[in-house]
Amino acid sequence: MSSLRWKHKLKECTAPASEHKCINCVTYNRYNKNEKIDKNHSALRKDCPSLQAVLTKYRRNIDY
Repeated sequence: MSSLRWKHKLKECTAPASEHKCINCVTYNRYNKNEKIDKNHSALRKDCPSLQAVLTKYRRNIDY
């Protein structure tokens, strides 16, 4: 597997959006072997599956 360290910022990226890989989802998939999520998007998307999974987890743990 190639290194997950990128040498440029998103605003400097010349790859088309269809080739973006979300580092959060890549990491999520590494630690959640039973549930794989789509990683082909920018990490800045508000509907990022790993972001939504973390938010759901935190919401479940809030004791009102």
